[in-house]
Amino acid sequence: MPQSFLSVFRGRAGMIDCSFDMDKGAAFTRSMHKDTMYYFVYKGKELKGYVGLMKGVVKDSKSNNGKKVLVVDTVNSPSLDGAELLTNLFYGLNDLARKMGMTGVVVPQDMDPSFNFDNKKTISKLSFYIDGEKVTVKPEHEESWNIFTAAFGKDSGNSIESGEFVLLKLLPLADRAMSVGEMPRP
Repeated sequence: MPQSFLSVFRGRAGMIDCSFDMDKGAAFTRSMHKDTMYYFVYKGKELKGYVGLMKGVVKDSKSNNGKKVLVVDTVNSPSLDGAELLTNLFYGLNDLARKMGMTGVVVPQDMDPSFNFDNKKTISKLSFYIDGEKVTVKPEHEESWNIFTAAFGKDSGNSIESGEFVLLKLLPLADRAMSVGEMPRP
């Protein structure tokens, strides 16, 4: 479920909330940037966590240079783990990326700074991560991102600061349907 800035924080996900704790830095200011998006993840009516996303552009790939991608900055929930659950999540995000006119989905090469839970270990073992292309990604609106950095300092918890990502090798819809025994959609 997509969320706006004001509804993402204030402790609704039941996790440490840096918008309350200024001693943890001013990283929450980045959630106001026009390239960032957040989705709450529910199971029924129970909030299970959130996914932090960002619009990015590939900067160094021969085949994907200059193409827009959906950056998964974090999957912030201890209950969003397991190969099947994360596979479904990333295919859903890939569909969202395509609807937004993007090439695909990227995940940080080093998930430790921005992923808080063991799902980062599961993601790193998934074939579409292992077989993915290593790329450098910058914010789509890099100039305005730099204004935030100048005003609030570098955000070491945000994966876009390193720029090093893996472009996930996710199957197209028809191939994905065939791989799970479903009929391809027209």
